[in-house]
Amino acid sequence: MENPYSSPKVFERSAMPETGLRHYGGIRRLPYLGIAFGLGILQNVIIEVFADVESMQAMTLFVALFFLAVSFVPVYYRLQNIGMNPWWCFLMLVPIANLLIGIRCLICQEGYADTKKLDTAGKITTYIVLAIFLLVLVSVVLYFALGS
Repeated sequence: MENPYSSPKVFERSAMPETGLRHYGGIRRLPYLGIAFGLGILQNVIIEVFADVESMQAMTLFVALFFLAVSFVPVYYRLQNIGMNPWWCFLMLVPIANLLIGIRCLICQEGYADTKKLDTAGKITTYIVLAIFLLVLVSVVLYFALGS
């Protein structure tokens, strides 16, 4: 018979904090930024090379469409890493949604969809993106206010 005055038994599993984090796969923020930046530079270099040759001007459309298709791959894996459905990458074809998806891919850390809290790097990146957005907005307003 058990002693009624003894302390309650604690199960080992509930007393231990859960140390195993879910692995999301995909790519993290910095490799995503490097891949996206590299694809943009490579696309512009190739288009400039083909634009100089008159007979190859039709090739620039093919190059642009090719890089559009290739750019879905890092976004797909980045959304997977965030914890979102990776098929949201097709929103990159929709004009305003592509900005929101791109910014989310740049800012959010691994597993953000589950935690809904940004880490320090995500907060700093958010402030940088907001500052750039405000600078662009002020530039556009000044451009039209001063009469181009």
